[in-house]
Amino acid sequence: MKLKRYLTMALAALLLAGTAATASADGNGRRIREQQRREARNLLDEEIPKDCRQTAKALEKEGWKTAPTALPVARQVFEGQTYSALKDSEGYPLYVMGDARWTTDSYNSAKEAAIFSAKQQILTKISEDVIDAAITAVTTDRTLDGGTKKAIESYLRNSSQSISRSIRPIMVQEIYRENGKNFEVWVVMALSTDKVQDMVTGSVQQDIERDGLTLQQDLMSLLWGE
Repeated sequence: MKLKRYLTMALAALLLAGTAATASADGNGRRIREQQRREARNLLDEEIPKDCRQTAKALEKEGWKTAPTALPVARQVFEGQTYSALKDSEGYPLYVMGDARWTTDSYNSAKEAAIFSAKQQILTKISEDVIDAAITAVTTDRTLDGGTKKAIESYLRNSSQSISRSIRPIMVQEIYRENGKNFEVWVVMALSTDKVQDMVTGSVQQDIERDGLTLQQDLMSLLWGE
């Protein structure tokens, strides 16, 4: 997954050469991805496609609706599908998505719980696709001494905890329906891969500056065999 590659590149640059190298190594790619995001966001101003309108009609028949000041269901469906489908020039996702529903006797409580659940989905994807894989690569490598392995593993786990405290995905869909006296809220959220990169690299750099860890080998080679 491209998300993992972004983070690995950033971690390698930090461990081997510091923040300046990170900016240089990923700067061009970041500018390209941001341009792709701007172009994709412009699509959201266009007419809603027929399939999204049909999906919205089906949802409305099932009782789904929006708050009075929110975008229409069809527009929210369009935004949700657009963010989910956004890819870079190599075909990898530009956003990590979270999709959750929650039912309770209060709209606000259901919304809050659904948002929390969607964020947890995003965190799980980041952990499984990036951090766990990176930790496995480090801890199974035979060229690193035990102390270095433990330090890098600690940095990676700390970055996961840092993300959980600061994650701020954007809301691309918020619809609800009433089931008797209860409210069911359905949210879809998106988090930019570049924002994930910023959070992880920021956390890792703090640990590197604190401990002064240096490596005698290329971390990119360690994690990717390149």
